[in-house]
Amino acid sequence: LFLNGYTGRAIIYFVIWFLFAYLLNRLSKQQDNPPVENLAPRFRRIAAPGLILYAFTISFAVIVERILSNYEPTASLLKAKEVHDHGKLILTFVMLWAYFSFSQLLIIWAGNLPSEINFFTRRLYLGWQIVALALVVFHFAVPFLLLLSRQFKRDAKTLVWLASWLLFMRFVDLFWYIEPNFTQRLSSLSWIHLLDIVVPIAIGGIWFAMFWRNLRSRPLLPFYDLHAQEFLEYVGAAHD
Repeated sequence: LFLNGYTGRAIIYFVIWFLFAYLLNRLSKQQDNPPVENLAPRFRRIAAPGLILYAFTISFAVIVERILSNYEPTASLLKAKEVHDHGKLILTFVMLWAYFSFSQLLIIWAGNLPSEINFFTRRLYLGWQIVALALVVFHFAVPFLLLLSRQFKRDAKTLVWLASWLLFMRFVDLFWYIEPNFTQRLSSLSWIHLLDIVVPIAIGGIWFAMFWRNLRSRPLLPFYDLHAQEFLEYVGAAHD
């Protein structure tokens, strides 16, 4: 363990961020409970320099991080060899997905049980075969062929684009598995329900659970703010 310029600056940045977050959070708690004084001046005394310091520190942190990524020792943290390993790992998961998907299809199809085969008889016909073919081509064949290239696997930028594409295809794969086919036929995009887009986004919202928990523990409006009455009063638009 050692303390160099980079580590020292990082510690200073985080101390500044946490300090201002703590001070503003503490004042916010005080404002939500009586008795209360006029805390606006104290908010301004903290927020004004805090905003300036935050702008400078976050800018310096991003700029320094970007510059140092081109020099040692930061540059050596993600060499072509390490990027290549990530590319091979992505290739492994692409093949693993194809193996599991085909094995499941083969086992269920060979078993030919009415309770199981009914799924594939609908998902491989009546228009759903288009989605299935797209999964084979764009979730396996194209990424597999691209990742066979050593040069492709050693380029971090191309791997980022491919990983983003595979993430999208995972959504398509889940859509193919769980979307109800009440109409029996997939003939157009008109049958896509708004929930097909909203639900995945909503599920992703679980990552904000801590934020919402903290939000519920406090009133949304500072009822004991001395200026609360002013901003709660409705002022109609002056259009006579």
